[in-house]
Amino acid sequence: MTVNGRGRILLSSLAAILTIPISSIAGTLPDKPVAGIEDMASALKPATPGQHSPETVWKQSENLPLCTSSEEVFAVVERERTLLAEQRADLDERRATLDLAREQLDLEADRLAAVRDEIDALLARVEEAQTADLERLVRIYRNMAPEEAAAILDDLDMETTVMVLGTMPERAAAPILANLDPMRARALSRIFLERSKLPADQDFSNIRLR
Repeated sequence: MTVNGRGRILLSSLAAILTIPISSIAGTLPDKPVAGIEDMASALKPATPGQHSPETVWKQSENLPLCTSSEEVFAVVERERTLLAEQRADLDERRATLDLAREQLDLEADRLAAVRDEIDALLARVEEAQTADLERLVRIYRNMAPEEAAAILDDLDMETTVMVLGTMPERAAAPILANLDPMRARALSRIFLERSKLPADQDFSNIRLR
């Protein structure tokens, strides 16, 4: 029997062990004798029971090195996992910063509300004091003779004169207005008339005081 014939017999035995059809591998033998075929035949031994079981193949595959593509995939997955962890940490930090800012805004809003209440109370006291002072001043001018009150109001600023005569009852204000300087009395009459209008319709231009 030639070397090539012995090789075909050995391949037939190997194919039977591995349950691979002989026709799929028989054509792989070269037509010329292959050197060292006896060494190949001596290395091929019948498989022992369980040698090619799934458990045995899995244990052997665990010791095999990973291919380059698998390593790249695992590296990409690891980078993505690290990136996601960094983004999650950044979001947590931003959320904590926003919560702190919200707390500070709430505290500032409470402080501003307290300041506003204090200002409102202060303005109310000032307005009350101004009203009391104006009422006291009006009573003083009402107790004076109209000529004397008019002589003083002629030298006061127009705002004070308007406030005093505007707050005073008409019966008490009329004699004082009659004793004022005629041009000042006309200006006061014009101001009283414009004050009764809406702000958009008021016109204080061309009012001569002297």
